[in-house]
Amino acid sequence: MSNVSPNSMNLNGSTSSTSSVNDSGGGGGGNVTSPTLSSSSASSISNSNSSSSNNLKPSTQPLSSSSTLNTPTQLSLQHSSSSSSLNNTNIDIIEHITISYQDESSIWKYIEAELPNHLPLKNISWKTKTGHTKVVEKMPIEILQYNDERVKAHYDNQNLYKKPYLYLYLVHCDDPDTYKNVVRGKIKQWVTQMTERQQEWLIVYVSLGPKRFSELTSKLTRTVFDRIKNDFNVKRDRCCQLRFLDTNNSSSGNKDKDSDNNNTTGLSTSTKQQDDLWDDFLIKMKEGIISSAEQYLTTYEDEIRKMDAKRTTPGWSYQNFFFIKEGLALIYERAQLYEDALMQYFELEVLFTDPNNRSQFDQITDEVLQPNSIHCNGNILDTSFKNYRKLIHENKISLFDFKVYLFARQSKLLFLLQKPIEAATKSISFITSMSMIIKQYPNSFAPMFKESWIFSTSMELIKACQDSFDKVVNGAQQQQQQQQQLQQQLQQQQQQQTINGSAQKVVKSISSTTPISKLFGAFGPFGSSSNNTPSTSTTSTNGKNTPMPSNSGMASLSAGGSTIIAGLSGSQSLNNLQSAQLSGALNTQHYIRTPSLNLTSDLSERLTEKQDRESLDFLIGDLLFSSAQRLEELAIMIGYLPVDDYNSEMFFQIVDEVMFKSIENKKIEVDSMTAFSYQPLQVSLQSSKQFTQLYFELLGQIEKLYIQSNRMRSISRLTFAIANLNFKLKEFQIAENLFKSISNLYSREHWSYIEYAVKTRLSYCQKQLGHLVDYVTTCVGLLAPGLLTNKFEKDHYLSEIIKISQIPELNIVQPMIPLFKCKVTFKETVYRYLETIKINVRIKSSLISPIRFNNGAVSFIKSGFGDKMVFQLNDFVVEPGVNHFQFTAVGSTKATFVKDSIWLKIGNLSFGYSLRNADTSLSHQQGNDKLASAGNNASSTTTLPGEIKVIDSESQITLESFANSPLLFCSIQYVGIKLHTHSDTIEAGVLTFTSPSGATIIPTSSVMIIQSNDKTGESSSRTINLINDKLPLSQIGYNQTLEFYLPLMAVNTEACTHQIRIELQHQKQTKEKFSSSLVSSILFINPLTIDESVINVNNRLFLKTIIQCNTPNMIQFNSYSLEGCDLEYQSPEQQQQHQQQLSLSSSNSSISSKSSQQPNLYYLVKDHNHSLAPNLNLYPGQLISLIFEIKKYESESLSLSSPSSATDSSNSNGNNNNHGKNDMKLKIKYTSKMLQQDIDRPLIRECKSLWRDQNEFSWPIKIEQPTYLYQIDLSIQSKAYVGTFVPFEIEITNLKQQKESNDNSDEKQQQQQQQLQYHIVVDPQFWMISGKNKHSFSFNSDSVGEKLKFSCGLIPISSGSPPIPKVNLVGINNSNISYPKTKNEKIFIYPSPQIYSCHQLQDNSNNSNGQTNTNKT
Repeated sequence: MSNVSPNSMNLNGSTSSTSSVNDSGGGGGGNVTSPTLSSSSASSISNSNSSSSNNLKPSTQPLSSSSTLNTPTQLSLQHSSSSSSLNNTNIDIIEHITISYQDESSIWKYIEAELPNHLPLKNISWKTKTGHTKVVEKMPIEILQYNDERVKAHYDNQNLYKKPYLYLYLVHCDDPDTYKNVVRGKIKQWVTQMTERQQEWLIVYVSLGPKRFSELTSKLTRTVFDRIKNDFNVKRDRCCQLRFLDTNNSSSGNKDKDSDNNNTTGLSTSTKQQDDLWDDFLIKMKEGIISSAEQYLTTYEDEIRKMDAKRTTPGWSYQNFFFIKEGLALIYERAQLYEDALMQYFELEVLFTDPNNRSQFDQITDEVLQPNSIHCNGNILDTSFKNYRKLIHENKISLFDFKVYLFARQSKLLFLLQKPIEAATKSISFITSMSMIIKQYPNSFAPMFKESWIFSTSMELIKACQDSFDKVVNGAQQQQQQQQQLQQQLQQQQQQQTINGSAQKVVKSISSTTPISKLFGAFGPFGSSSNNTPSTSTTSTNGKNTPMPSNSGMASLSAGGSTIIAGLSGSQSLNNLQSAQLSGALNTQHYIRTPSLNLTSDLSERLTEKQDRESLDFLIGDLLFSSAQRLEELAIMIGYLPVDDYNSEMFFQIVDEVMFKSIENKKIEVDSMTAFSYQPLQVSLQSSKQFTQLYFELLGQIEKLYIQSNRMRSISRLTFAIANLNFKLKEFQIAENLFKSISNLYSREHWSYIEYAVKTRLSYCQKQLGHLVDYVTTCVGLLAPGLLTNKFEKDHYLSEIIKISQIPELNIVQPMIPLFKCKVTFKETVYRYLETIKINVRIKSSLISPIRFNNGAVSFIKSGFGDKMVFQLNDFVVEPGVNHFQFTAVGSTKATFVKDSIWLKIGNLSFGYSLRNADTSLSHQQGNDKLASAGNNASSTTTLPGEIKVIDSESQITLESFANSPLLFCSIQYVGIKLHTHSDTIEAGVLTFTSPSGATIIPTSSVMIIQSNDKTGESSSRTINLINDKLPLSQIGYNQTLEFYLPLMAVNTEACTHQIRIELQHQKQTKEKFSSSLVSSILFINPLTIDESVINVNNRLFLKTIIQCNTPNMIQFNSYSLEGCDLEYQSPEQQQQHQQQLSLSSSNSSISSKSSQQPNLYYLVKDHNHSLAPNLNLYPGQLISLIFEIKKYESESLSLSSPSSATDSSNSNGNNNNHGKNDMKLKIKYTSKMLQQDIDRPLIRECKSLWRDQNEFSWPIKIEQPTYLYQIDLSIQSKAYVGTFVPFEIEITNLKQQKESNDNSDEKQQQQQQQLQYHIVVDPQFWMISGKNKHSFSFNSDSVGEKLKFSCGLIPISSGSPPIPKVNLVGINNSNISYPKTKNEKIFIYPSPQIYSCHQLQDNSNNSNGQTNTNKT
């Protein structure tokens, strides 16, 4: 046996002595003493910086300090030797997999000396139930002797996780007989015992000294080790061999030395064999460990699955389920699968939120917890002072202890995973939940326990998180430096080594370390994890290793817990909602922020470290701020500070009591040394001065943390805490400055709760300091909507404002918002000079009481200049809600004004609001369009939105015309004219009347005018003489109307519109001259409308005229005459005499007309209108018809009578219409009398002398006759029988005279031989045609009168009197074809007789002969 105590071997294989722990997983009842953390002494808190205690107040220096920006913040709090810290908890006591050995040959000492060189075990692969494979690169183990008190004979589910994973049996025997007779029986008994226990076992045969000669020379010799393998290797190789005391290689520790002295090209044979033996031993050791681990995991998971299936049944115990599931977590922890272990606790925590599970805890605490109990000693992470697992198993643990234990286990795993950020996040949620429990069950906790416990717990967790983070950063940096050194050594050795075995040895030694790729993959930009926390990787299902980030690297700091969920076996203990809660609990990504500027100067840190440091600083800052608040609450309870109730209303009433009376009433004597168990509280609460010093020190540390984490919102919250403390200490000036810096922040965010606390305290400070102007500003802010809910409090601050506004020495200006909202509108935008302008002002008051203002003003400024136009309203009351007012001003300056501001004044207090951006809702394009339409016209009245333009005064006089439209042609009509002065006057003026369209304005010497007053309705008439056809005006006052009539007449043949222009030029009393005009359009129509038509009846022409009355009143039809038509037929001689008389009369006149010398073309045959009564009355819209029979003179008579007949005949070319006048006129005389009601009117009576009753009206009549080109004569018999042949003859005559042409003979011949085609149109119901119904032909000569004859046969198919077929010429208009009367206009078709008479036979024979002759033709 070795003289070294064989009790145990520690994590890396070296011997150590570990104190006995009853329960390694939960920390048994044994006491563990550990050294405290090194920091400054506790007394330094109360004594250090005492000379500069005043400097700690942020009032004398800004919150941020540049000296602390580039260094991580460390707290200077010191714990007593009795208080726990990170080193005296069981966080650093890492539980490992244990292996038990039985040594009856006393050979353990040899293995113990060599084994540390081969530990920890490397590349242990764990395969989870989900199919994922996790590889632990380095796994320390703990080896215990079989008779160690921690190795028990039997293990149940309570302590299965502590069961050794492998049992070793150490054998040394060189004699085969001894083995056969003694040793083999012992081994067999031991193997049987292990098999019954279902325990993994391994037989280690140890050889001492070099191999014997027989072992080296004979392969047939069976050694003892061969016999052992043959006896016990049944299903798996469970035997291995180690050799010690070999002269060739005494120890592996000399391997490197021997290898360095060896100049051969390879390693020695004995060294290689020794390494192979150790490798075989380690491989089999790992196989046994993995097999046992799978067995343990299966056992726990089966039990968990069974219990989970019964979770909904009555009597199910959450604590029993917790106990079993934690056993699974402890197995994962020993296997260094910390994420899997942490996952179990997270699932248990989610299940704990179920009210049914939480209600299973019978008691909240074991006893009423005091602030000086062990719980307040800062030992939150220490689970060794209570056997928590035993209490859980026996269902005796309290709710408080259970929550503490669960949090401590989670925190330990998070620190082992080197995730301080997640640990800090978990700490905040844990403290919050525990605070709610303490608040919910106040009877279980003594006064000041909550504050003391939160303070001590927060401080310890802060230190633990900071230490863990520093350990991660320092470890990563150290490993990075080591890696760089190894790389440099490798490069140097590669340069110096030759091609021998020494180079291979260097490569082998380097390959045993962590590769660079895994270092950077595990730690991001920093390096690998520490030795006692190996990193892991995941093996995919295809067998390839996939690098994964290390659990302990820097990448894990910002992983946000997402990697914890991937690849875990777990149980089916969570529903969907709980799984979502679990995912949310693990997600901490939102705490990570952009790196702050203060860390950019530290070039030794990478970007990830900066982000993680910011996140951790922020979380630690929140924890520290919560601690400071609890410290403040303790100070309030003791009496160092007054009570501060943020929820209290009517602060103005209770503030004096809070500031001056609460301390005396509530101050109690407390011995801090005995009242608290946490040393910083004992020291800091001994006096008010020591409390203030510690409190400001904490706030200073919080400030640094928030600045380093770039959390400005949190800095504002911290500012409020500092300001509030100074407020309680009656440092009003300091408090005012701090409150003022954050007063607007919370109003913008609509945090009324904090805003109320800030502004009420700020107003009190300002009032105490006499800062009345600022005090009014704060009072206005307090009256903002939604901030104050009490009416008395609103009335108080409003009365304060009104009272201060009456102080004459002050001049206070405040914005209208948030108390008032104003809107200024106006309908008109353009006003005249000196005109009164009114605008509408809408004021919405947020106050609950009316307020009277002395004056209100709306200011408009002149564009580009400093002139203003101010609209005012004096002494008005603004009621709560919406108010409408009208402000007025006089446009005394001609310019364009834009809205500037509005002011409401009460005493010396003015509320103002800018109106310059009030019309931004109107589109800018609208303003551009108005400017574009204005152009360069200086007198344009176009304005932009929000503008008022004052322009020159304008004449208000208007002109108006009226008439009984439509007016009639050829008679005197009257147009009425009105002139309205409105608000204007005429000192002198003149009216001018013209007609641009040519209507005749009948001149008169005077005009009678009726002048009336628009307001009184009084009227008078007077006569004004015209001067040069102009009407003079003078001295016409306001609101006067002048009315008179203007006579005019128009002549035209068709209806038309005439324009009457009335122009006024006048001068006002202000000597301003104006000119205005009115153009009135009046419709004139003919009194009668005549519709004429010419009807040809058997070569007799009838002229039919329909006359309609269009006058608005009745007229009398007196007479009519037809001009341009001879009253009777005149012979050529009579016509010639008549033309001579006309020539003589025209020669004597100055005007001659060629048309008057031409004879008429028509003469009147008969007037068929004798039935008309004389002086016939026609009413509006009534019709009468006049019919005349006329006839046209023959061409020969016209040619004889016309002086220019020769010339006309030569130019006529066959057109008979040009031989004389073809136009006629119907002249009508009628009487139109003025209506009696019009005669009675004085204005019309003055014009009666111009009125004419007898009127004449002429209507032109044009007679147009068509020109015949061809004549078609048809011949058919008068009767026939159905089915008989009827001859049908066609004769076409040429009436068209060819024009003479100078063209060649070919063109002339072509013209003479123009092809024509006739088409016979028959009704198929009556006729069948025999022959050609279409035939082309041409006339061979140009003489008029040539005739062509054609014939065909018709067969009637029905009896009666059918229509005779019609013949058309294709391409010739029917109006140019003459159809004279046929020989037989009708034909009668008789049915075919059955018996023919003699006459019928004769007719048939005649028809037959006619048909024969026709065919011959």
